[in-house]
Amino acid sequence: MNIELFKTNAKRTPTILYLIFSV
Repeated sequence: MNIELFKTNAKRTPTILYLIFSV
């Protein structure tokens, strides 16, 4: 998984990032 892509995706959907960190 690309960090840049992940960052962009997280920026578009902060909820996803929160869920990932929560897990």
